[in-house]
Amino acid sequence: MDTRKRFADLAEVEPFGTKIKDTSIAMTADMNVLQINVGRLCNLACKHCHVEAGPQRTEIMSRDVMEACLRAYVSQGFNTIDITGGAPEMNPDFRWLVEEACKICGHVIVRTNLVIMLMNKKDDFRNRSRKGAFLLTNELEKPNIYRKRDEHHRLNENK
Repeated sequence: MDTRKRFADLAEVEPFGTKIKDTSIAMTADMNVLQINVGRLCNLACKHCHVEAGPQRTEIMSRDVMEACLRAYVSQGFNTIDITGGAPEMNPDFRWLVEEACKICGHVIVRTNLVIMLMNKKDDFRNRSRKGAFLLTNELEKPNIYRKRDEHHRLNENK
């Protein structure tokens, strides 16, 4: 699908604020996880990426929005904060977010491809994860989950 067509289609999407007020939408009373996507900037450009993150993407979450997310966590009674991206560690306020999240939440998950962290041997971030401050998950271990779906999508896209 052509990128211009995709952006044109976005103009027709109903605003989230309107949609969330729609009483016909089934809502769960059990929302336990607040997932925070801090941006689409990533050091990699994986075909399986559901947010189409990559090195040329510039969308990143500001600290103001991160602060609002943390306030929402407290006010809504979630029990887990799940931080993802792109490569979330490329957001300049990423470490601040993780530190603040750990102060208010006992179960913080950081989803990353680990490449940047593995390259920076002097970084203590991985060691802090090993000590239990938060759970660091490797998103590169999951591409096979998406392979069949993506192959099916590409085959149908070319018809």
